[in-house]
Amino acid sequence: MLSTATVAPWKRLCKLVSNGHYQEALLAYSRAHASNLRPDAFTFPCLLKSCAALKDTPAVLQVHGHLAKSGFSSCPYTATALTSAYARLLRLGEACKVFDEMRERNVPCFNALIAGFSQCGKVDEAMGVFRLLGKEGILPDSVTVASVLPACRAMEQGKQLHGLVVKTGDCLDRHVATSLITMYLDCGDSDGARRILEFMVDKGVESYNAMASGLLRNGEDFIALGTLREMIFGSSEKPNEATLLVVLSTCTSVLAPSLGKEVHCYVLKHAMDCSIKIRTALIDMYSKCGSLECAYQVFSAMDERNLVTWNTMISGFLIHEKLANALGLFQQLRLKGFSPDSITWNLMINGLAHHQKFAEVFSFFNKMRLEGVSGASLETMTSMLSACSAMSDIKHGKEIYCHVIRTMQHFEDDVFQTTVIDMSPSMGDMMLEAGESGQKWLTIVWAL
Repeated sequence: MLSTATVAPWKRLCKLVSNGHYQEALLAYSRAHASNLRPDAFTFPCLLKSCAALKDTPAVLQVHGHLAKSGFSSCPYTATALTSAYARLLRLGEACKVFDEMRERNVPCFNALIAGFSQCGKVDEAMGVFRLLGKEGILPDSVTVASVLPACRAMEQGKQLHGLVVKTGDCLDRHVATSLITMYLDCGDSDGARRILEFMVDKGVESYNAMASGLLRNGEDFIALGTLREMIFGSSEKPNEATLLVVLSTCTSVLAPSLGKEVHCYVLKHAMDCSIKIRTALIDMYSKCGSLECAYQVFSAMDERNLVTWNTMISGFLIHEKLANALGLFQQLRLKGFSPDSITWNLMINGLAHHQKFAEVFSFFNKMRLEGVSGASLETMTSMLSACSAMSDIKHGKEIYCHVIRTMQHFEDDVFQTTVIDMSPSMGDMMLEAGESGQKWLTIVWAL
């Protein structure tokens, strides 16, 4: 029997883990191990939970070694924790080895392995472990079903699992029901997913989010909006930031400013307007839905902004042909201590080219290169070619063209091709001299 002095450090360690202080727990273990204190069977699962939470693979390997030396390897509790840790770190080879060596397997160790395979997209392996569970006469629980559902590629498999859920009574579990919603939507059955949501007694935000996200993936934008609107304004569930961002993004894509304004009112009413992400999404929604004034009001009212916010507002001005405002904002951005990234530069270069400010296009592009910013988009390179054509700058036109066909996979873009064809008369035989690597593509261009 271990003395109180020996047990106390391990109790403190387990308490640290239960409170989420994972790094401190590992440090406490290192100190205790250095003092030759012998851990008990409950210490290792706590340690492994910390290692997995911190994504610390070397620590898991070290604890595994200590566990083997301590004689606790055969303990089902510690072996399950080890399988789970390896699976969460996606070290599935090690997880399978521990799993195969277990004398007694329980539902949690099956769940850990299924979840690991599902997360890695190894569908057949996940389903194989699930079938093995049945062969060994072990009944799955709600966690098993929720873990294996993402691995269902066929509707038939999903329906069989749904039947199992109903049979075991786990259909009342919110996590399982949400996984069923996702499964049905991934298989293209929106009606099946809707029925699950309607029959749920305890609908949660995650269930509505799963429904809306799946509908959006399936191209059913307006139905997704209706689902989210139902949650926000017609249920007791309170949407989180992720939900509101999905709603605003959808409002933007389908041009639904009226619902966007309702969401804005909801955000203000529930004091959620302090979120930079939500405010930036509002700026984007208003800009793209035709209300630049509202977008700028949101921007101006922000006490704190990030570079994404600045880029979104600059984009809004350019969408509405307000080049002077975009240039002014670009200067303000620098004065506030931000460094433009590739998105900022691409926006400005394309905006200048659209307004035929070709000298400024060259100036901005050169500044971008001097500041060491890489990542010019194909649209930006197309704008540069337009500038070269307008200014009869054959030398730079050739360089840009060669750079694009050498480094960009999608140089067959229609706009880029059209720009090259349009500029050919003013640039002479540039096309013919531009570079041997694009010979096949050049033939296609000249054949048009």
